[in-house]
Order: sequence, then structure tokens, then C-alpha cells
Amino acid sequence: MEKSLFQNVDCVSFYVDNLNEGIKFYSESLGLKLLWRTDTSCGLGMSNDITEVVLVKEHNPIVDFKVESVEEALLSF
Repeated sequence: MEKSLFQNVDCVSFYVDNLNEGIKFYSESLGLKLLWRTDTSCGLGMSNDITEVVLVKEHNPIVDFKVESVEEALLSF
């Protein structure tokens, strides 16, 4: 079996209308911990500290994948 290019999902972002309400829901209801915050986004961590949930106030959803080497990964494209 070939080794996968991606090591894991590093980050998934979700749009929220209200950052404070989003933080409250994801931390109190889902048990995530607040890692960082700006005026327009915040990052919340899962218990395994591998994947980060990013809440954003702009419609720009993303998924980031972690790779061992960005330079090597770019050669695959």
C-alpha cells in the first residue's frame, strides 16, 4: 500500500453569524476548547489536538490537510 500524501485533516472552517454564540455552542455543547481568536475568526481544538475547527464570520469555508512536506506534496500536482 502506498503512503498517503495527507497525514490528517489539519483544519475545517465553518461560517457563523455570531462568533460569541459559535464559540459557546462548540465549546459548551461539543466540548471543544478555544485556542485562539481574532475579530473575524477563532480556532477550537479537539481532545486529540490533531484537527482544529475554525469558525469564521466570512463565507470562505476551507479544509486544510497536513502533509509531511509541502515541497514534496506540490510535486504531486
